[in-house]
Amino acid sequence: MYIIKGKPISNRIEQSLKLYFKNLNFVPTISIFLINDDEPSIRYTNLKKKKSEELGVKCEIVSFDRTVNKNNIINTIKNVSKHTDGIVIQLPLFENLKNFRNEILNSIPEDLDIDCLSEKTLAKILTEDDPILPAS
Repeated sequence: MYIIKGKPISNRIEQSLKLYFKNLNFVPTISIFLINDDEPSIRYTNLKKKKSEELGVKCEIVSFDRTVNKNNIINTIKNVSKHTDGIVIQLPLFENLKNFRNEILNSIPEDLDIDCLSEKTLAKILTEDDPILPAS
């Protein structure tokens, strides 16, 4: 039986990513859409922001309250897409938006879909010989 120690592996990956981002000619930006007020999701989103910034990636959290509708979200995704390098939709969504989950996820441009949750990006993972794999 082998015991794999994850911490040293994650430290090497983290150092590699820091160097990669440091050597870019720009500071990449990711946008995390927080479309719920679930406390664990808020904590997890803040941890993503903290880790992103430790790696040298700017991270913006785009938050919505319960009054938001799917069109507001989709329009915001379109607008944010113009100035970000990647988008994450933190799930779950507010209860009143759960029926629009796929429509919201599918509004993420393929080249910005960090978690590969849109149908087009997911199809690429399943059908391409050399797919881009999700971050998580």
